[in-house]
Amino acid sequence: WSSTSKNAADVIADLDQSVPGILVVSIMLGEGNLLDRMLECQQAGHAAIPVDELLGYMEDAARGLDFLNAERHDFGDGPIAIQHCDIKPQNIMLVGGSAMICDFGLARVLSSCRGTTLMPGSPAYIAPECISGRQPSSTTDQYSLAVSYVELRTGALPFQNTSISAVFDAHLKGTLDLSRLQGREREVIRRATSVNPGDRFSTTMEMIRSLRASIATSTGLSSTGMWQPMPTRQESGPASDVTSGTMTPGCTLATASRSMAQPIDLA
Repeated sequence: WSSTSKNAADVIADLDQSVPGILVVSIMLGEGNLLDRMLECQQAGHAAIPVDELLGYMEDAARGLDFLNAERHDFGDGPIAIQHCDIKPQNIMLVGGSAMICDFGLARVLSSCRGTTLMPGSPAYIAPECISGRQPSSTTDQYSLAVSYVELRTGALPFQNTSISAVFDAHLKGTLDLSRLQGREREVIRRATSVNPGDRFSTTMEMIRSLRASIATSTGLSSTGMWQPMPTRQESGPASDVTSGTMTPGCTLATASRSMAQPIDLA
């Protein structure tokens, strides 16, 4: 690992070991993740998660990301910002009708210095700067949440060609297929998935507010949005991991097609 890009374990290891204390690990019981919820909605006859419900989950996630991404976390050397680096539907859990971000195994501390590190993220959701420079930016998580929104809103990932090389090419060239979204909604997501990190929204909550406004204009829904608690889950087979995996130099991903959503062919 580069000394300028650390994951959660590195941050803990860097803490002053001379300070006595007790490490408490608390695990919340989730009802499922947003991919589970999308599949439930599809089984009920919807294309994906209804937009008014989805916007509530997205706002919960955005608030959490804006907190994480802000330069307010001090581990002894002054305030720092952290990027999760693996935002995707499977890593956004539902707890009591609210969405919570989980799995911080790839979280990185942002630094003004740049170095060569392992490529963080999952191929379908990875921001282009993590492919080309192998370093996150201050809006990396916003990009991944925007891609997640497209999938959860439409039921399909935003790629016309789903080979791994074509997926990376779409990220790098800014050619995500957003044709399933409506006009103003599409413009919001196009900005949030800009190849240049500086062209994205200043905060992820700003993206959500823009989405709410675009949806309200297009459909007449309330701009505040309403969503209902997640119903009792029905047991089903495990979802395949076509949208998971961390890309490292020289590695390969073994995946299978996922039912009721656009598969990624990694051949």
